[in-house]
Amino acid sequence: MNQRLINAHLNKGKILNRMGRNEEALESMNKILESKPDHEKALYIKGNVLFNLGRYEESMKCIEKVNVYELEDPTEKISFLKQKAAAQEALERNEDAYITYKEIIALDENEIETWQNMLSILKELDKQDELIQCYDRILEAYPENLTLLKEKATTLYDLGRFGDALETLKTTLEKTPGDKDIWEIRYKLAKELKNMNELIIAIDRLLEFTPKNLQMWHERLRYYEQQDDLEEILKCSNSILELSPKNIYVWNKKIDALKELNQPSKALESIEELKKVKQENYKKVLREAWQDGVLSDKEKRLIMELRMQIDLSPDQHKKIEDEIRKELGLE
Repeated sequence: MNQRLINAHLNKGKILNRMGRNEEALESMNKILESKPDHEKALYIKGNVLFNLGRYEESMKCIEKVNVYELEDPTEKISFLKQKAAAQEALERNEDAYITYKEIIALDENEIETWQNMLSILKELDKQDELIQCYDRILEAYPENLTLLKEKATTLYDLGRFGDALETLKTTLEKTPGDKDIWEIRYKLAKELKNMNELIIAIDRLLEFTPKNLQMWHERLRYYEQQDDLEEILKCSNSILELSPKNIYVWNKKIDALKELNQPSKALESIEELKKVKQENYKKVLREAWQDGVLSDKEKRLIMELRMQIDLSPDQHKKIEDEIRKELGLE
């Protein structure tokens, strides 16, 4: 087959390939390869056509016969290598695809589509350090891509680069301040970094999303205990007691704050409430102890300790105990 006819079949095959007429394009390439089995461009186009037909193994055989550096046009080289990487991915040859993507980037480091394609391969191969570089290059082109920003922050977190992860999250939250998931990551990072200023910012924001989050209120209380901020301690205590009214520790914190803030009447009210809570707890322990109809020595000692803690007189104890025994049918 002379060169003129070869060129005619090549041009025809390219056009048919672009039109999606794959079988006809394949026929044109096969005509060339019958007379010239090592023809680089015909193998290249045939590989592309076979890939489009989902015949990945056959596509790969064609591609592997092509020496990319025999292709003169740099754009054609990159196009060929993209095809090669796609076929390798389709065949789950991820290490090979990774090497091919690196070849493309060596030819043109601004080939953003390749950085995007390589992202999934790097995840599969768990190449986390290179993932960060990949995220950065894509984000240079698409700085508003919030999904990538979140993924980058998570990867930095997994790498133990907490400070970098925190800065990435701040950038993300500037663009999407209402994303609860990102605030939760920021909260975890602040804890890892022991950055108390960042921690309280994250806690306050998360409480806006879930105002009944008891864990967050306890975290907030601990923070303001360290700061010795009585007003905030009181605010946290009130919020916790709305959700968990029998928390003796928090009642004591509230009472101490009220005393320090010179609010004696409210402190006395809280002391009375705390007595009721303690008595309720005492009744609960007493009820559980009498369930089997007899008190063990250990249970007697525990009840005595609790009586002393809440300053309960013997007469008061007997009155409560008689009520409970009657409830349980022990009288």
